[in-house]
Amino acid sequence: MKIAVVFNPSAGRKRIFSEIGKDLNEKLKEQNVITGEAGYGKNYIDSEKIIALSGTSFLEKLEYLMKNFIAENPDIIIGVGGDGILTHIASILLKRNVRIPLMGIAGGTANVGPLIRFNASNLLKMNFENLSIEEIPALKVNIPGKSSLYAFNDIVIGDTFLGTQNGNMVNLSVKDFLEFKMKIVKEPQTNLFGKNFTIKKNKTKVAGLFLPVQIVLSPLYARKFYIGKAVSGSLCLADYFDEGAAICLSDTILIDSNLRKTPAPILSQHILFGKNDLIEFENLSEDLYFILDGNPTVKASENVSIEYIENAIDSVIFDKNDILPILEY
Repeated sequence: MKIAVVFNPSAGRKRIFSEIGKDLNEKLKEQNVITGEAGYGKNYIDSEKIIALSGTSFLEKLEYLMKNFIAENPDIIIGVGGDGILTHIASILLKRNVRIPLMGIAGGTANVGPLIRFNASNLLKMNFENLSIEEIPALKVNIPGKSSLYAFNDIVIGDTFLGTQNGNMVNLSVKDFLEFKMKIVKEPQTNLFGKNFTIKKNKTKVAGLFLPVQIVLSPLYARKFYIGKAVSGSLCLADYFDEGAAICLSDTILIDSNLRKTPAPILSQHILFGKNDLIEFENLSEDLYFILDGNPTVKASENVSIEYIENAIDSVIFDKNDILPILEY
């Protein structure tokens, strides 16, 4: 098999990359391996072909590596890092309309999305000749005048994202990261949604919404899991009505590095949507941003629309009977 491998050189848990590289070398010794130079692969694994880097930013270098990987037509692309880099890789495949199975190995700040199914513990148990593939849904974010973006775990509308500093998970300012490329610790604000904010589904305003402090959108991976679980609210109806995604409005910050105890009762509302639906937001604060699988992107005040895509990407999984991601954080 021909296998392309890329590591995220700035991943939150790259201290374990040497161990992962050692185990990968053991598993890849009979395979034709392609990787990137330096911290993108060469520092950790043996490879018959090393792709030189081109570009200045991380995304430019990753785009260049992926372009070269795709030209090699590998059987599998392995990404080592967190949800963020796996989303970048999967998004590049979707934009190029290329269907190559993607295998995610946990090494980032958060490793909770459906694209990451391997870690240092189960890697040595894996057999490249007997792998299972699962189709993963996505949310597509349409931005006027820009390329579409994708999310496979969640889209958070807020002003902070999760990152790593000195080995610890922290809340970081989206504004400082996007405008100044700086990682500044910041507490999430809870008063950024004004009373005039609007959610539209297929151009119709959704009525009866309360004022949230955070909004999260997610594709409902393995939505049959919710059948009969009424405690999940409207999510238990998603499979019945063939709705593949949900919006959650919450009166509590749920994506937060400072969750140290069980919070007070949480009030939430769910809005289901599916393949033929278009979701839009209006009257959102200039201080709110869309964070896709942990990646800060654009201001929420832009004229963004969101769609659900069924079976968007092929993900390599450890066990075809396992419906859970690796869940390392």
